[in-house]
Amino acid sequence: AYWVAAFEYVLQRRERIVLVSYESLCAAGQSAIARICERTGIADEGELEGAAESIKEAPPPRRDGCSPTPALLERATSVHARLLEAQILA
Repeated sequence: AYWVAAFEYVLQRRERIVLVSYESLCAAGQSAIARICERTGIADEGELEGAAESIKEAPPPRRDGCSPTPALLERATSVHARLLEAQILA
């Protein structure tokens, strides 16, 4: 429930936050970093290529044995969908 509440908080402030899914970042590499820098006003000083090379694929989701209630699972699914809609690398 903590992470769901934390991401709901982030979504309430999305006009001040740049959202990027890690999977999108991994897939887009250097162009993703360039877009993030453009959106945040950070100048490319020739270091983007090296930064892009350091991005690794995300590990598979970890299942820690918790069993969320159906209501929490529905809430988490809704928050996840809204986060994906709000990201800049869709």
